[in-house]
Amino acid sequence: MKKNIIFWGLILGAVALLGLILLKSYGAQLDSERMNQGVDALFMATSVPADTPPAQWPDIIRQFVAAHAQIDPEKPLNGDSGAWVETISGLLMHAHKKSDVRPAINPATAAQLMGLMLQRAGVEARIVELFRYAPGFPSVPMVETKEATSGQWALHDPARDVYWANPQKRERAGLETIVRDRAENFMPCNMTTCDWALVSQTGITPQDMAAYFVLGVAYDPVDPVMFVNNEQFSLTAPVTGVDGAAVSFCQARSHLCALRKVDY
Repeated sequence: MKKNIIFWGLILGAVALLGLILLKSYGAQLDSERMNQGVDALFMATSVPADTPPAQWPDIIRQFVAAHAQIDPEKPLNGDSGAWVETISGLLMHAHKKSDVRPAINPATAAQLMGLMLQRAGVEARIVELFRYAPGFPSVPMVETKEATSGQWALHDPARDVYWANPQKRERAGLETIVRDRAENFMPCNMTTCDWALVSQTGITPQDMAAYFVLGVAYDPVDPVMFVNNEQFSLTAPVTGVDGAAVSFCQARSHLCALRKVDY
């Protein structure tokens, strides 16, 4: 009985505190007080001691999001308070075994959730977006975390529950490193193995996944930056879409081309 009271208290508290949150884009600034209060319920639902070393939190939180959310690319990005209330409530219901249904969320929403929970854990993180050089310039969202001691970034994909690493050394890698040293030198990994099958099981081929690591934008709140593999991605050469229109990346995403750029 006491557990049920606590659980429903968390649900109602999250609904009340998240009621006015509005997320419009990757870079949207959430009200810090409501954000912290709303994410507290999810953070507590991990059932992991609060004094867990910071280096362990990225894997814990990535696995939590993957375990309790159903990733659906067709689902719209959470764009209003009602969508966020529904998402948070659904995650809590599933995490506390009150429902067998995992809430369906967009991959970008999964990345946002991971980022918010990492912030609650005291881990420096930022959302990143990777683009393919193809009609429409499709993209995938991920999360980068910064190791406090070394300052190295590590790339995580909560939609597929993997991080990216050098398969020989099992050394984790961030977006810039993968763009610079080329995707073929890295693999998706979970806590037991590094294998491209971890990606193909989610409905995307290894070749298609690797094609995204030619241009990436790190939405750093202080210094947003674009990393470009100039051999495989042109910012200015037009790409012809199915409608016959030829558009370059900088024409389609002019706001991103205005960011600081690092070429490789």
